[in-house]
Amino acid sequence: MPGGAGYRLRQFGAALLARVQPDERRWVAGVLRPAELRLFERMPRYDQRHALDVCLALRRDGRGDPDIWCAALLHDCGKCDDRGRPMPLVWYGVFVILQACWPAAYRAAARSGRAAWRWFGIHAAHEQRAVRLAQQAGARPGVLVILAAIASGAPHPGADAVRHADARH
Repeated sequence: MPGGAGYRLRQFGAALLARVQPDERRWVAGVLRPAELRLFERMPRYDQRHALDVCLALRRDGRGDPDIWCAALLHDCGKCDDRGRPMPLVWYGVFVILQACWPAAYRAAARSGRAAWRWFGIHAAHEQRAVRLAQQAGARPGVLVILAAIASGAPHPGADAVRHADARH
């Protein structure tokens, strides 16, 4: 686990206290198209804050491409279920612990994806789900290429930049 238990506890505390300021929301609304903005807005506050932090890090790093910003803002939108319900925060802790201590159990639960295990399946496939949701929302081709590269792990300058910023936040 990056940084160990203390790091994860700080992450959890930050998630509980996460806020997106009105001026930040206005900025996001200027970056995303209306249907994309709906994907962003249905994410829980902690995922919105994380996505915005990733995006702002890219901007600070001199990445001025709106497609990269949009991909950063939407890279975790697949963590909501098909009805738009966000993944409860408690599941994130379960995933981190299982992936670190018992990865085979995480993978088995993700493969099942049914009933109580559905959040495992959603979490494991969230990057692919983000591509599909962004496509349904009418995202620009450049955004879809970046999200698809993130989902597949393929090298791509925009996807690599988002992955790097994501790892820092």
